Amino acid sequence: MVTGGNVTGIVDPLEKEGLVERTPEPADRRAYRVRLTRAGRKAFAEMARAHEGWIVELLGGLTRKE
Repeated sequence: MVTGGNVTGIVDPLEKEGLVERTPEPADRRAYRVRLTRAGRKAFAEMARAHEGWIVELLGGLTRKE
């Protein structure tokens, strides 16, 4: 949920931390593909597990109807 202009500001530090890598887009010299590295996938999985735990904790007391 960011604008195109914000993407570079988000990707730069992630790349420095080794969590993502950029590769040139052959069809467009202005563009890059960004993908998670192995370390990035591991970090994302850990964050996703924590997020799921928060959601379960927040909503766990609700019934299906609620």
